[in-house]
Amino acid sequence: MLKLLFPNYKDFKFFTFSEVESLDKLFSRPFIFKILKRSPSHLAIFLIPFNSNKPLYFLKAYQPRLFKRNRVKAFKNNFQKLQNKKIPVLIPHILFYENPLFSYLNNRGFYGGILYPYFEKGFLKKDSFFKENSKILLKKLVKFIFDLHEKGILLGDTKYNNFYYDESNGFKIFDLDGLKILKKRPEIKKRLKDLSSLAMTLEWIGYKEASLITFEIYRSFIEPLSPEDKDFYKKCIEIKRRKRMKKLGLL
Repeated sequence: MLKLLFPNYKDFKFFTFSEVESLDKLFSRPFIFKILKRSPSHLAIFLIPFNSNKPLYFLKAYQPRLFKRNRVKAFKNNFQKLQNKKIPVLIPHILFYENPLFSYLNNRGFYGGILYPYFEKGFLKKDSFFKENSKILLKKLVKFIFDLHEKGILLGDTKYNNFYYDESNGFKIFDLDGLKILKKRPEIKKRLKDLSSLAMTLEWIGYKEASLITFEIYRSFIEPLSPEDKDFYKKCIEIKRRKRMKKLGLL
């Protein structure tokens, strides 16, 4: 039950974006929790009904940390700004939160969450880039990121599995945790640093020359990039690679 994670949920602020069952039913309903990811800031969890093997919801449950921002509230603000700019974003069912400091002082495990429907298809996966038309997909993805940059949007984390895609509607943004919305188009170095996460994660899964290919695709959309820009891009990729290796205990 979600009540186990959020025992005082009735005191939370709630924002509804798409139809979902009543809150009392949702928070009292028995679920099997399958944890997909643990990070210092949140857990990513599949919620699986007891009478099913298939998840019904996907939940990001946020943990209070002293002197850290309210990530759920930040998501809400960024989501509304992106909607106003008509930027395609994956729409959650609901989000909810209380003051993280209040949760921290009361020794509560979580201060809020973002609840999505379960998406069986759509998120880019490793094998998406090892199929016959993978180069076309990659070009479309880099163009999507370029278009966001042109609108003053830096994602902060362009890992391939942070994007939802279908052929009819194109790409949608999922992870808004590191997103920044600028008043003007970002400079080249900020763009390349943003793009470098995509290249690093593609090379991590075995997509050879991803750094060169993504750089050349991005360069085709913008003014000529210099050899210094290319060196900076490679440096950003290497920094991100070493950071991941250190996190995984490989350094």
